[in-house]
Amino acid sequence: MGKFSIPKLGFLLLCCLAALTEATYVKYKDPKQPLGVRIKDLMRRMTLAEKIGQMTQIERTVATPDAMKNYFIGSVLSGGGSVPAQKATPETWIEMVNTMQKASLSTRLGIPMIYGIDAVHGHNNVYKATIFPHNIGLGVTRQVLYLEAKMIIELFLYQLFKVLHFALELNLVDEMLSNGDFFPCRDPNLVKRIGEATALEVRATGIPYVFAPCIEVCRDPRWGRCYESYSEDHKIVQMMTEIITGLQGGLPVHSKKGVPFVARNKVAACAKHYVGDGGTTKGINENNTVISWNGLLGIHMPAYFNSIAKGVATIMTSYSSWNGKKMHANHDLVTDFLKNKLKFRGFVISDWQGLDRITSPPDANYSYSVEAGVGAGIDMVSPYNFTEFIDDLTYQVKNNIIPMSRIDDAVKRILRVKFVMGLFENPMADNSLVNQLLNRNIGSWQGKL
Repeated sequence: MGKFSIPKLGFLLLCCLAALTEATYVKYKDPKQPLGVRIKDLMRRMTLAEKIGQMTQIERTVATPDAMKNYFIGSVLSGGGSVPAQKATPETWIEMVNTMQKASLSTRLGIPMIYGIDAVHGHNNVYKATIFPHNIGLGVTRQVLYLEAKMIIELFLYQLFKVLHFALELNLVDEMLSNGDFFPCRDPNLVKRIGEATALEVRATGIPYVFAPCIEVCRDPRWGRCYESYSEDHKIVQMMTEIITGLQGGLPVHSKKGVPFVARNKVAACAKHYVGDGGTTKGINENNTVISWNGLLGIHMPAYFNSIAKGVATIMTSYSSWNGKKMHANHDLVTDFLKNKLKFRGFVISDWQGLDRITSPPDANYSYSVEAGVGAGIDMVSPYNFTEFIDDLTYQVKNNIIPMSRIDDAVKRILRVKFVMGLFENPMADNSLVNQLLNRNIGSWQGKL
């Protein structure tokens, strides 16, 4: 039997350790690696089934551990009023979310899922959460400003001129008033603080993603969802996008345009509904917005410019149409303009059953809807029958109806948001913020505001 010298044996042991380290180390799990490197490393390991799973968001009632594992589901949502139990405690919510997350982490690549919920005026689906005014009320908030001495004098002169009926001076001052020179201004900072409070309460239930804010511009009060709009004036809606900073946190200095950002213990936001749903004909919900390109850009689009500049993580498409073209199937506006022109780098998500409603009646030709919606640039889809969506999309990719490049674009965007959120490092929810929901002063000026 041959003998090994001690130096040779030591060298072999080092080689074995190096090989073992190389076998277990993966770049996408290393937070020290650049974001692009992590995304690229993970995507090269993913099968088609795993990629399509990431593009699928399912309702919590069907999000069983087996479904999460077998279909590699990328996201789960609570629909309106969908809760784990009546008067569910924060601990109950956390347990539910973690059960789903454990199933996701048990898959081959261990990609965490992202749980989303509506939180359009506070964490409004959750028992004991703070309920804030709807957007239409927030749009008329005012902030009292301290007046400089010069302005005080001018205000006094205004009252004097009014008494003496000096028409010329009165008209002059009225013009100044119409420009907002005297009276208090709208208060986007209040909306930001509401976003901060909402983010804490959502996180208290273990949820990292909200389908808010609504940034539509309501142009017809007959629209039944007009209360979701901050104003008919796009400038006010633009100011109120400051709620995104409250929800997600402030962008770091020198952030790249369009790249999403979510700070620790904050939530990913979702600007919705892209685009023009507040301008439908006669205010009919989910109807057709008839307006020129310049009108769309000048009225309904500006708030999206602000949202993207603030690093919004996701954007949701609208059920409505623009000049007869369904937004869920509008490649020009979703891919060419939003992604390519505006450089939005987060992911685009459908509304609930949004693909189904591309056809009239809904679900009349689901295969076509999948082709049209995913082909238009929608990255994550919320279907009613998620297995049908997965089967149809898989078939279309394998038969070159939808190119693999479209799938890769979608998955890259979804993974970017998950990495930015820190989900790979901290996928599990904990009870550390539970008291934020149970504090009854949370909505008071002395509390979170």
